[in-house]
Amino acid sequence: MHRAERLEKEYDWVGAAESYQKALNLLPQDDFSKIGEIHERSGYAFYRLAFQAENSDDFRERIHKAVKDYGKAKEFYGKMGEPGKAARMLRCDGMIAQVGYWLASESQEKKKLTGECWTFAKDCLEAFEKAGDTYEYGRTFNQLSICIDLGFFFDWDFKVRERMIREALEHGEQAIKFLSTVGDSVELARAYVKTANFLETFGYYFVEFDERDKHHQKAKGYVHKAIEVSEEAAMIEVPSVLFGEGSGGYWGDGTDTAVSNFEKALEYGRKTRDKFIIGRALDLLAYQTMWQSMTPEDPDGIAKLRKRALQYAEDARHQYSPISFTSPRGGGFWEGGPCAHYYASLSYSETNLGKKRELLEKAVEAAPEELKRAESSGYPSIISWEHEVYGIALVHFAKIVTDSKEKQRLLEEALLHINEANRIIRQTDPLACWNLGLMRFQQANAKSDLAYLAKEDITRKSMLQEALLDMEASLGLCVKEATRYDQDGSAAAHAVIGEEQYGYGNTLNRLHLLDHNSDHLREAIGAFDDAAESFQKSNLTSRMAECRWKTAQVYDTLGEHLRAAESFDLASNNYRSAGEKIPQLKNFYQDYALYMEA
Repeated sequence: MHRAERLEKEYDWVGAAESYQKALNLLPQDDFSKIGEIHERSGYAFYRLAFQAENSDDFRERIHKAVKDYGKAKEFYGKMGEPGKAARMLRCDGMIAQVGYWLASESQEKKKLTGECWTFAKDCLEAFEKAGDTYEYGRTFNQLSICIDLGFFFDWDFKVRERMIREALEHGEQAIKFLSTVGDSVELARAYVKTANFLETFGYYFVEFDERDKHHQKAKGYVHKAIEVSEEAAMIEVPSVLFGEGSGGYWGDGTDTAVSNFEKALEYGRKTRDKFIIGRALDLLAYQTMWQSMTPEDPDGIAKLRKRALQYAEDARHQYSPISFTSPRGGGFWEGGPCAHYYASLSYSETNLGKKRELLEKAVEAAPEELKRAESSGYPSIISWEHEVYGIALVHFAKIVTDSKEKQRLLEEALLHINEANRIIRQTDPLACWNLGLMRFQQANAKSDLAYLAKEDITRKSMLQEALLDMEASLGLCVKEATRYDQDGSAAAHAVIGEEQYGYGNTLNRLHLLDHNSDHLREAIGAFDDAAESFQKSNLTSRMAECRWKTAQVYDTLGEHLRAAESFDLASNNYRSAGEKIPQLKNFYQDYALYMEA
């Protein structure tokens, strides 16, 4: 038994399982409690061993051995006479359901099994609490609460999702309280990280904006405590939990700190040889690197980071393959379909029209198959994300199409996908300001471009006004949410907001061309100034220059030539600074600086 426990700490689950089998042969047949315990430990060893499998056949074989051991453990616990057998039998039931999740092929069956697991888990935790067995309470929470991580993203019902996280959070707080008194640093660190994740998720999805910060700060504090207690246990646990977009929130999205921490988590994960943990670390590195790629000005630097993010996503998929796992982590470079987003994102900064078209064609070609994979996953957040990616790729492709009928067809199809993405988010995540804001802006973008194709000026005007209302609402949501990113030093969110503010200003300009209302130009100046400020926070000097240029043009249209000259001067200075930052584009930006002076 001691040898098995030592081997477990070294992640040698083969050796641990063999030791437990040998221990069984040395026990008297009437020691039901000890036989049950060893079968349960053996089941857990086979369960963890399964995630070290190199192929799906070995994975399933080891999972079946785990189920068999847990069944035997429950049988022997049932023969016990002393109190405590009910809790241990319930834990076996919970683990059988959790292990069953990995054997199920359909998303509905997976969802059902995670629900059963959590029902057994709650009853088991209650039984251990009544018995005063604080250590087993904490250990059981750590072992079974993964069913919440696995099951949360299958559910489409906001209230059901909220109840799941609220219950998990309450039990997590209790687990921390109990484990703080027993001296097991590994289990305590795990409980801190798991509870931090439930806190971060509850704060992000289920409380009003003004209440989020206290959950976020408490979650960060728990992760910090976990690392103090046991860095290895904490860093292994961080990527193994599944709330993708919230997980990076401890260190900010796209920050150097976040990337370095997930790289450290990957190093620890490789020690375990656990495909799930390694895959999750790579998965989150794909997400973080994607965010990181939003702040460089150098096109080569952007392409390099996005290629790295794609590689992380593909490596994650390779790790998930033997265990037949599909990640619920959306928000960019989803491992089940990173190509459409990759090609589309590269096209945004591509200036060569031929190359731009080629990239967008690849994105539009990859999107339908990736959407099918998203729909088969059963995750509403992933289905929404893939509709969003498809819709945005179509909008950008429509911008470079010259045939008006084809352009209209592409934009109308894009709007169908974007509307569906928005519908899903509003149903499942009605308090997620950032996601709701981004979707609203994408809708506005498509409507604005469709307005160009309207034959009547009155129709164009009406469509542009509708798009502007959507843009205003979007910016209200996203700017508010960006304060959360500021706290963690994340600049990437401001780059996104800058793009939105810039688009808002352009749309106001277009409306002025129709109705000649100078108030729209005044508003456009404010939008371009706001965009310049956002790009300054992201340290994107060349984008600041574009905004100053736009402001100067608007002032010129208004006949305010002195202010126009001041803005042209600011744009010139910004272009010179951009040239200093990016030596390979120095001559290019120098030309623009001189043009602004002229």
